[in-house]
Amino acid sequence: MRIGLLLLVGVLAVMWMIPAPLASVASADPSDGTIRGTVHGTDGHPAAQVEVKLFHAAARGKDRKPSQTKTTDENGQFIFSDVTPGDYVLEAGGKGVGRGRSKTHVGAEQVVNVDVGINAHGRK
Repeated sequence: MRIGLLLLVGVLAVMWMIPAPLASVASADPSDGTIRGTVHGTDGHPAAQVEVKLFHAAARGKDRKPSQTKTTDENGQFIFSDVTPGDYVLEAGGKGVGRGRSKTHVGAEQVVNVDVGINAHGRK
């Protein structure tokens, strides 16, 4: 009897330590939007494997950290999902590639298409 009680207590203790089911994990707000687009290189063609960063437009100084970062696919395309409605700046490129920048606004449940052109001299 004592072994059974200890076993039951052990099982309950292990179950208590297991994380809650995935269904209870906080998920994206259903009113969030999506930003999708294409990065074009200095030659005007889609630019593959280019880093694209999404910033809140109001972020400045130390607060200016990307809310999301993606890398373009082989067709120069990217998608940012679960974007809270608001104003944003997208920056694409890096050393040796050039840089580009675009501004956009995302509304609730809106899908926004944004193209970013890379300029060899910095931001476009």
